[in-house]
Amino acid sequence: DAGCGGMLTGAAFVGGVFWNIAPRIARLPFSYAVSLATLTACLLFGLLLAAGEPPEVVVFCGLLQFASGLGSASFCQYGKALRQKYAAMRGTRFAIQQNHGLLNTLIPRNVVDRLKLHDASNGVMLGTEIPQCTVMFCSLEPQDDLRDAA
Repeated sequence: DAGCGGMLTGAAFVGGVFWNIAPRIARLPFSYAVSLATLTACLLFGLLLAAGEPPEVVVFCGLLQFASGLGSASFCQYGKALRQKYAAMRGTRFAIQQNHGLLNTLIPRNVVDRLKLHDASNGVMLGTEIPQCTVMFCSLEPQDDLRDAA
C-alpha cells in the first residue's frame, strides 16, 4: 500500500479537488484562501502522521496539497482583478454611451459619424449635408437695453 496509503482513493481525490477550488467558487479574498490552504495542508500532515504513513509520503502529499491550495488562492486573486477590470470597463462603456447621447442632441448623428472618420491633420475642412437643423439663440443681454436701443 504505497503513496498516501488508503487516504487517496478516488472519492478522496475528487473531494480534495473540490475543496481546493472552493475558495474560488466562494470568491474568497486571497488572504482567506491562503489561510484555508495552509490549514488544509496542516490537517493533512496531521492525518497522515496519525495514520502511520512514512515521512516521505507525508511530506509529498502535504506539499502537493499545499501547492494546489496556493494555486487556487492565486486564482482568487486573479478573479478579483478580472472583476475589477470588468466593472471599470462597464462604467467606461456606460459613460461613453451617455456622452454620445448628449453629443447627438447637440450635433446631428450623420455629422458625428463623418467626424469620426475625418483626418483633419492635412487642413481639409469637413462638410456634410444636415437634412434638418434647429438653431436656438439665447440672449444674454437684458431685454430692456435691447428695446431702448431699437
